Amino acid sequence: MEVAQAVGTILIALGGFAWSSQDKKKQEYNNRRQYIANASSQVEMEYAMSVFKDRVFEERQLNDGDFQQIFSLTLKFPVAWQRKCRSRLMVLLETLRPIANLIGTHSGQFAITCSTDPILFKFRLSMLALGEFWSPQGGLISPCTDDNREYIKSVYGSDEDWHLLCTAATRVGFEYGRFTGPWSKYTQSFETNPPIEKEHI
Repeated sequence: MEVAQAVGTILIALGGFAWSSQDKKKQEYNNRRQYIANASSQVEMEYAMSVFKDRVFEERQLNDGDFQQIFSLTLKFPVAWQRKCRSRLMVLLETLRPIANLIGTHSGQFAITCSTDPILFKFRLSMLALGEFWSPQGGLISPCTDDNREYIKSVYGSDEDWHLLCTAATRVGFEYGRFTGPWSKYTQSFETNPPIEKEHI
């Protein structure tokens, strides 16, 4: 009788341990999703969509020359509204950093259901807009140059930081090479604009 009671106690303890372990894993998963959702919700999507997709900043239509002045490594002091646009870029990139650090790592990946997970919509749309500027696909045209790409990358941080952002972008459906450049070995999905033929005068 005592042996049976002891065995029963052990089985109950094992069952409770298994249930507790499952609860812990579920809680950890839910916590990761909450962290990711919170980080994505902070992304400055409106700026990314406006500047890189619509090419408008504060109701000012941006032309090709504006982009060359705003996102330039060589021009240190553009006019006031262009400096403001630069500052807003810094804010956008800093809001991308937390989500990139979360889902660009191996552990963060397991808290995402798919590349179109609704909790990532601000991050996904921001990267889509940046991608249309950085490396237009399907015949689209962008004023983006290597100088612009180097400027944006340098504002974001080190090569390791940018690598993590590129990895995070793959979680929402982009190929790693989409946000590199012709200077990188990861160029399988990188497209530049076709050369513009000069008219004969």
